[in-house]
Amino acid sequence: MSAISSELNQTAIILRYSAPASTLLANINATALTFSCAASAGANFPSANFIVTIGTEDILVSSRSVEDETGNVFIVSTYGRGYGGTTAAAHLAGVAITASTDVNGQPLMVWATISSEPCRLQQLTAKELLVPVQPVTATHRLYLEYGVDVDREDRVTVGSTTYSVEYVDKTPGGETDFSECLLSETRAG
Repeated sequence: MSAISSELNQTAIILRYSAPASTLLANINATALTFSCAASAGANFPSANFIVTIGTEDILVSSRSVEDETGNVFIVSTYGRGYGGTTAAAHLAGVAITASTDVNGQPLMVWATISSEPCRLQQLTAKELLVPVQPVTATHRLYLEYGVDVDREDRVTVGSTTYSVEYVDKTPGGETDFSECLLSETRAG
């Protein structure tokens, strides 16, 4: 264990902006008007009126409900199978379900958790804040174990605060094997 690893006494939730996705819990035939996915992933989908893609088929979903702790049930709109000129088809359990757009054609994207990692977060000192690092406007430094998947497009939540990732140095820190990120606090609204 590296010296910094013992100092990673907080938890960072790494978030990535992506289309909601899950997998089918059971096989469906080409005429099925309901299908299910895992409960945890299903919560990332809208509750009504959106389009998912399974294989090469687009499906118009009228609603999604939480069936129980094991899955979410998607209710397909009348004539929703083979939506938009695609062909209705049978699909096997385990195949990917991806939300593509809402009914107005707008892409569906959400901040989804990709990992939970040990970290150390520290506020930059007044002296560090005075050093202009173009175009970074960071307020905090985050240390993660070397090799953690984090990029500039991601967000990180530590405690109850969410930060935008401004800079990532994935070079091992000498003898301490950590990655360093510069963060700026994300403001609501």
